[in-house]
Amino acid sequence: MALAPICGAVRAGAVDAPAGAAAVAPPPLAWQEPAPLARLFLQLPFEAPETLAARRLALELRLLYANSLLVAENERFTLDVHVEAAQPTLFLRRGIARGVEAQLAVPFVVDSGGFLDRAIELAERLFHASNPQRRGRPRNVARFELARRGGGEVSRDGPGAGVGDVWAGLKVSVANLGRGALSVRGALKLPTGRLPYGSEELDLGASVLAGFRWTASAVRLQLDLGVPTARLPEVNVTTRPYGAANLGWTLGLGERVALQVQASGHLSPLAGSGLGQVDRATAYVLGGATFALARRVELQAGIAENVFSPYRGADLTLLVGLRSRP
Repeated sequence: MALAPICGAVRAGAVDAPAGAAAVAPPPLAWQEPAPLARLFLQLPFEAPETLAARRLALELRLLYANSLLVAENERFTLDVHVEAAQPTLFLRRGIARGVEAQLAVPFVVDSGGFLDRAIELAERLFHASNPQRRGRPRNVARFELARRGGGEVSRDGPGAGVGDVWAGLKVSVANLGRGALSVRGALKLPTGRLPYGSEELDLGASVLAGFRWTASAVRLQLDLGVPTARLPEVNVTTRPYGAANLGWTLGLGERVALQVQASGHLSPLAGSGLGQVDRATAYVLGGATFALARRVELQAGIAENVFSPYRGADLTLLVGLRSRP
């Protein structure tokens, strides 16, 4: 059902590039922090700084599929999260004036036991990087628990699904000089999701997006700032301003295929728990590719790993996106 309007808009030519426009490198993989605690807060996806032309519409369907294992405790909190989460997001972009683009993201979350635990264990043994938290734990289970000792918890056993927190944003082009581009973005996250799919509070966000591109390749940088407006309910965990940095390189291998290499770092919106898995930053490396399926449709696929922040964030994430092609 979600793919139908995308394909319909593409057939209708809603995102045709102007005649004679030069070919450009595709945008970066639409990456954001997918971990179970981070997804409660506004996570702005990595994208190129260019904006849509006025009155143009683009529709995208993005899917993050992440396996996460987070286990820790101290005298105040216990954390036990072992889940595979599919996070599909319907993303709409609309050019409303020259250099101004409106954005709307409608996320969903499906938690399950999944199937990646055994594959992750095999890979960890192969590279001699086993996670001791996996020893003795049952595989392919769905559990989410963050509890304050003495009362208050976010807890669920077994699979579950729900709507995440919808967010809307506005991206404005600041400079577009030849091969370089610079833009800024502001965003507001609404409390449409219930715990553990949303934080049940408002978040404010902003981004600075920069890029330098050639015909078939490009380098992009995005810096994000997020500001929660309340403590995390139920467990009364302190929140704080947080941010992210994304850096990506795209290399075209012809008209239909482009390789993507990216890295990101993410500060936690939670603080004061005393648990590293809750309070400390996460970092990821990503690799993937963009495929032109048709004249105006492209598919993005990638894989991400938290190699610089083991035991925090998502262990392994698969990314797939279907988008209209400018």
